[in-house]
Amino acid sequence: REAKPKATDNPADVDFACVVGAPSTTAGHFILDTGSSRHIVANSSGLTNYRAAKPDAGIECANGGLMPVAGYGELLVTTQAGLNIELKDVAHCPSAIGNLIGGKRLTKSGCTIAFDNTSAVETISASGQVLMKASVVGQNCVVPLEPVTTDSVMMVSDTSGDPNTMHWHRCAGHNGESTLQALAAKGTITGMPKTLGPLGFCSDCAEGKIARSKHPRIAIGEREHRPLSKIHVDPFGPVNLKDGQALGGAKYGLIITDEASHHVWVSTMQYKSEAAGILKAFHAQALTRYPEKPISRIRTDNASELNSAELLEYWARHGVQVEPSPRYAPQSNGVAERA
Repeated sequence: REAKPKATDNPADVDFACVVGAPSTTAGHFILDTGSSRHIVANSSGLTNYRAAKPDAGIECANGGLMPVAGYGELLVTTQAGLNIELKDVAHCPSAIGNLIGGKRLTKSGCTIAFDNTSAVETISASGQVLMKASVVGQNCVVPLEPVTTDSVMMVSDTSGDPNTMHWHRCAGHNGESTLQALAAKGTITGMPKTLGPLGFCSDCAEGKIARSKHPRIAIGEREHRPLSKIHVDPFGPVNLKDGQALGGAKYGLIITDEASHHVWVSTMQYKSEAAGILKAFHAQALTRYPEKPISRIRTDNASELNSAELLEYWARHGVQVEPSPRYAPQSNGVAERA
């Protein structure tokens, strides 16, 4: 029942919650409430298939009050062991003091809640798989469950696999379902049952197969065709040489690459601060030798030695456009990085 129960109502049909403690709505912390018949969250951001509740919907609390319910939905969470669990019909209660895992709802689904002499509390599935572990914090049993974000949901296709099969899947080095079935039938692994259920979806396997997309190439027509029209600059170092006096004791270098011809000039430096002087000298030499081919653009990695006010004022005075790439993003300055 969603509304506040009357005296004649059957108590078995009423959702009930009881928790003691200070307000805590941390997304990754859920309080295991063994007396609660409903999973509860204070924030609806992680809920899917969200359904608005009736205006008078509420959950009866231990103090006799009624906690309003705004809606219901499903919540996909990940345990510390990496197991994905989908919680059904989770109640969204904005006034809740924290996120709750309904203990009665777990036991109704066939799970067992085991207490030991320490501060640990385990929830065990019908197949014997440990689904989640709680630690005692104050007067509450807190379960670390991380709601799966929207980006992660995009790669989750099926969470209905057998937890026991998932356990052996991880123990066997993430072998496929057919390989696990063969190992189980042959009795190759001690302790593995003869029959295993469906494996379902393994997020670790999916993440391991994700490939980073390549940096987009320059479109046709965007690359410069006139030599010295655009140059790419990249400082590097320090370089540890066996002979410390080699190259005049230089530990740094400056690479200048012409975009059109891909001709490369390399200058050595004892200090990074010499980069500005080298660039000015290179620019003056290019103007003297090739006056009909002036430098119009320069691409840098936005390093501090190439971004001084004096050097930027110099380029502006000579009509050279500076194109700094984002710092610590070498893929944005690929011409110089590949030189």
